[in-house]
Order: sequence, then C-alpha cells, then structure tokens
Amino acid sequence: MSFCFGENLGETDDHKVDPKREWEREFVIAVPNTAPQTFSFFDEDRVRIPMESNYVVTSRYTWWNFVVLNLWDQFHEVANLYFLFVGFLQLFPAISTTQGVPDTYIPLSFILTVSAVRAAIDDYAKHKDDNTRGALPFLVFCPKTAESNPAKTK
Repeated sequence: MSFCFGENLGETDDHKVDPKREWEREFVIAVPNTAPQTFSFFDEDRVRIPMESNYVVTSRYTWWNFVVLNLWDQFHEVANLYFLFVGFLQLFPAISTTQGVPDTYIPLSFILTVSAVRAAIDDYAKHKDDNTRGALPFLVFCPKTAESNPAKTK
C-alpha cells in the first residue's frame, strides 16, 4: 500500500505531489464489509483504550437476510425480470396461449433455486474463511510505550 502524505513522501521527477491532495490516498482499497466489533487494549497505566477491530467480513449474506438479498440480486438480471413479466402476462387467459397458467414460472423457479444454492455455498465458504482469518493473532501498537503487544480478535 502506498499513501501520499505530501511533504513526507518527497517529490521526485516522475512523482509530483499536488498540495491540494496531500492527504489523499493514491488509490482506494475496497473492503467489502467491516464487522461492527470494537477492540480495546490496556496501556501501561492499565487504562482501557478502545479501537476498531481488524476483523473483516467478506461474506455478503447472513442467515436472516439471505432470501431477500438473493432475490434482490437475482431480479436485477434482465433475463429473470423478463421471465417474471412473461409469467405475469400468462395469468390472463385473454392474452395467453397457456389458458391462464404461468408456465414460465417453472424454469424461472429452477434457475432461481440453483443460483440461490450456489450463492449460499459460496457465502458459507466465505464465512468459514472470515472466521479462520479473524482468529489469527496480530500486534497492537501502543503509542505511549512504542511497543507492540500480541492480541486476538476472537
């Protein structure tokens, strides 16, 4: 990672620092989802200092929002919306060749089910990987003592 800190970075012939952007990063690091966990450590005076956790969540779904978010994602695809609309039109016998039976809902439900199972398996693997990586020890830097102390998130 490279951050642009203005005068600390120094100017070279191929890299000039813009004074208006001296505290901006050179590029953006996208983290999908950070967990709302807090972490604290004790300084040398045994005073608890709160800080953000380094635990990162890369999974998209939880057990309670899977159905809603997955259907939201699936119906953002044009083909799924098309078959949903055609199935809706098939409900009217006057304009339907299926006598009011929405036949397109059968393949649509199959596609949605297979896509949901695939998304669930992928997201479960991400949850397991997040838990494995979140349990790894890391060092916490104490600015007062200039020492790094080992810690764990979970």
